[in-house]
Amino acid sequence: MKLKQKIQIWFSISFMAFLGLVLLSVYILYAANRRQEFVQRLKDKSKTTLRLLIDVEKFDYDLLQVLDKNTINTLYDEKILLFDSSGKMIYSSIDDTRILFPESLLTQLKAEKNELNYSENDFEIHAQRIKDKGKLYFGISKARDLYGNKKMRFLGLTLLTVYGLAVVGIIGLTRYLSHQISNPIEKLSNEISKFSAVDLSHRVSIPATKDEIALLANRFNSLLERVEGSFVFQRNFIHHLSHELKTPIAVLVSNLEKTMISEDHNNWKSGIEFQKNGLMQIAEVINTLLELSKFESGNFEKQFHDVRLDEVIFDCMSELKQLLPGSTFDFTFDQNLNQPELMTVKGEPALLKIAFLNLLQNALNYSKDEKAWIRFFSSAKGTISIEIQNSGKTLPDSEIAQLFTHFFRGKNSRNKNGVGLGLVMVGKIVSIHLGEIKYSISENGKNKFLIELPALG
Repeated sequence: MKLKQKIQIWFSISFMAFLGLVLLSVYILYAANRRQEFVQRLKDKSKTTLRLLIDVEKFDYDLLQVLDKNTINTLYDEKILLFDSSGKMIYSSIDDTRILFPESLLTQLKAEKNELNYSENDFEIHAQRIKDKGKLYFGISKARDLYGNKKMRFLGLTLLTVYGLAVVGIIGLTRYLSHQISNPIEKLSNEISKFSAVDLSHRVSIPATKDEIALLANRFNSLLERVEGSFVFQRNFIHHLSHELKTPIAVLVSNLEKTMISEDHNNWKSGIEFQKNGLMQIAEVINTLLELSKFESGNFEKQFHDVRLDEVIFDCMSELKQLLPGSTFDFTFDQNLNQPELMTVKGEPALLKIAFLNLLQNALNYSKDEKAWIRFFSSAKGTISIEIQNSGKTLPDSEIAQLFTHFFRGKNSRNKNGVGLGLVMVGKIVSIHLGEIKYSISENGKNKFLIELPALG
């Protein structure tokens, strides 16, 4: 059953049941009040008749009946019986209405039961003890509340009409409200059904209502962004793998060529040892990329250790020297970095090495003179900052925003090898380590990458 139908059914049933109980309560309470008022009138009429009969000495019995006959319209089919303390009848009203009562009624009144009343068909019967000037009398009255019953029927008809109109109105209202409530959900559902794993670039429209539907759409778009990033990374994992294996394989090939032309057996031994270490590094790169893939899919488990960033940079510089013998590095420390803890972070060494190896290799490849400037400094907010600069062609503002997106290659990358994934992976690794990476143009016109990571010190 659709949500729209559930809203219509449950809201309509709940409202009709509640309104029915309210109107029924009104009818019952009014009926009880009508009976109470009518019984009080019977009671008052019996007392008034007794006073006229006893208190006014010159009041003729026949005249009392005439008076009773002329006022009969106040109580329809009225009959009043009055008894003295012994149970002898002293007055009976007009004889057109028979009043039958059990003997036990007088017996209960004599036994000091002050009042008794009950219904008999359409009639109300009331019996009471009446004390007047020290004497005890008993009065029994019977009548039909014709006027009150007419009002009850009118009230019942009115309440039924109101209930029927309310039911019709609430059915129409629930149809309208259910449509208003479910329409944004159906619209959102229709938009979601258009998505596929092939293309996740679209986003659902967010309503301007700022309600739960807008919140749901916003959360869905956020989830979609993360899923799209994971899908893109998974689809391009082979590109990441080839990109990262390219450098160590090139280093191994270069070393192998040097070893092959050498006739010194010691050089052969050291060359084979170097090849062994290089192959172990390749295996480490593959494992690292698999861990990065797990992070993208949400299954990454952090197992961070204390890592000296300066040692990571030195290792990267050493490998790049093998690949690019003509490369140079200008390495500087700020004077305030006088303790090892200030250059130590919590992280995964292999991941951090991949990140800085990419940044340093890019700095050399895109520079004019195969030179990179590296600077270490700390900030007041407890981070270690690494600044990497090169003198290559800088990026325009229109390209800076796309720098860390998949397959982006700027105008300065023409005639350069690459697929546009290195900086994407660098950004992911820095994010895993709760850091930030930014690109800007330095004051002296150089390309500048700034990496900030939380320091232990």
